[in-house]
Amino acid sequence: MNSSTIEYSTIRYKRNFLKEVIARIDFLNPIPLLANKIPKSITDLIKKNFPIAEPRKAIAQELQISPKSFSHKREEFQEWKFYSKDKDKTLTINQNSIFVSYKKYKTYKEIKDEYLSVINIFAKIFNDIQVRRAGLRYINEIVLEGDPFEWQEYLNKKILCLLSYYQKKEELSRIFHVLEFNFNIFNLRFQFGLFNPDFPAPIKQKNFILDMDAYNEGILDISEISKIIDNFHQKIQEMFENTITNKFRKILNG
Repeated sequence: MNSSTIEYSTIRYKRNFLKEVIARIDFLNPIPLLANKIPKSITDLIKKNFPIAEPRKAIAQELQISPKSFSHKREEFQEWKFYSKDKDKTLTINQNSIFVSYKKYKTYKEIKDEYLSVINIFAKIFNDIQVRRAGLRYINEIVLEGDPFEWQEYLNKKILCLLSYYQKKEELSRIFHVLEFNFNIFNLRFQFGLFNPDFPAPIKQKNFILDMDAYNEGILDISEISKIIDNFHQKIQEMFENTITNKFRKILNG
């Protein structure tokens, strides 16, 4: 473990601006049993952290276009949603994927422990599960008071270059960037800027999005998920720390 890993892993803030945190795996092949039911041993474990169960029908749609053909595929499938008591976190399971969504974030350890407890019992019950995609996404929505275009005190100036590109601010309705990174063993999509909740009206609110989505699209054994989401989290935290200023850190510790 290098010094930067230790440095980032020990950082804790009193508050955050996280709108949502999502962890997800997609199976290489569908699990047929999950088309109709979930084993009781799995639901018993899930209900310790997600006690409210709401099964429902979901729809997947696929559009394929080629020079000689056009096709549209629509498939209905069973999906199970489990919620915490106050519904601030959700676990969703279907025959193709397992994912969690947290609207109130406490710690990465809480998410990892709860998510892996579900993944580990799947690994015990269903043999040789392989994963075609794994991901971890942190969506920060920073809402402050003041000029909606003034962020130099809070965010790294290098990501703010387009905010000064166009002088007629009253005509701007959205300023958004996308950076894609390839770290060999996984990728990361970093989306950031003034997304503007009032779009397409002009930007009026001081609101900045930092959306960091780390993912792997190579085939993984389910036993590898713990390690790779740790790698995701480390890189996301590193990128977040490199994006904010000390003044913003004071707000997070306030």
